[in-house]
Amino acid sequence: QSQMAAIFKNKKINLIPETYYFKPDSRPKVSIGIPALNEEANIGRILEDLLAQDQQEIDIKTILVYSDGSTDSTNKIVASFSHSHPVIKLIASKIRHGLAYGQNIIYKNAKSDYLVVIQADTRVKDPQFIKKLIAPLLSNLSDMAAAMIVPVKPLNKLDGALKLSMALKETLFTSFNRGNNIYTCHGPARAYSKKMYKSFQFDYDIGEDAFSYLKCISSGYRYTYVPQARIYFRLPTSLAEHVKQSLRFHHMRKTLSQNFSSDLINKEMTIPLRIMASSALKGFRLILNQPLEFVLYLCFSFLTFIISFFVPSQTHKWDMITSSKRLE
Repeated sequence: QSQMAAIFKNKKINLIPETYYFKPDSRPKVSIGIPALNEEANIGRILEDLLAQDQQEIDIKTILVYSDGSTDSTNKIVASFSHSHPVIKLIASKIRHGLAYGQNIIYKNAKSDYLVVIQADTRVKDPQFIKKLIAPLLSNLSDMAAAMIVPVKPLNKLDGALKLSMALKETLFTSFNRGNNIYTCHGPARAYSKKMYKSFQFDYDIGEDAFSYLKCISSGYRYTYVPQARIYFRLPTSLAEHVKQSLRFHHMRKTLSQNFSSDLINKEMTIPLRIMASSALKGFRLILNQPLEFVLYLCFSFLTFIISFFVPSQTHKWDMITSSKRLE
């Protein structure tokens, strides 16, 4: 463990040890939770991805899907998988309660040493994904970890502009505290130690990823960003849905202030100017290669910022976007 700790300490970006050796009966037990709402376009694919994970050194005991009042074929698809793969369990609610409620149900029903929560509208291409994501937890270097999120190929200029912004943000966020910060605690895939996921519940949907990070830090737990574990998702392809998604971020600080002090929020969300300047220089080449997409993104950002002053904050059961649910 001391060698692994040295790796984390000496690298600007986390380098996670990827090789462990466990006897078959002593492999770490992992539960996977998937909150889902009308995910018929992708739920079968992400289940196939997870069933294909390498389990030589980990033991995936349960893949628990919580369906939050789905009205499409989500429940039917998951049930068909569970017939041939008993590791897959379905909890289906008849009404929609919201993401926070669904994640709390997953936390309550998980029994394993480690819990990985993955969004249903994502894909995992690496069979080592789960092992890489929980590596810092196995090394006892962390209590929570988040994967790197990677947008799939854009379908139009809008999500092309958003993909450029993601690349610029990745440069910025991974330069801040070696990547271990609130901005890399992405919603699509996070892993928790048992002592952490059994110690708290989500109170609201808006900013639930940032909530988990602040809860981790304020409770004395440790967080690690794992760029080696990559999960794929689709950005919104319509302006209206981009605005919906962006409004959640603009209202996030207000929502988080219900549970955390302003001093803690400001400390964790304020990036030093020197890091911002350095990241801007690194991203300049990307901007030169895609000037139209950059201008479009600036326009979209200004628009959502203005709209945020006129749209009330949501805390539960936010408006869903649908264009990101179909990855293929």
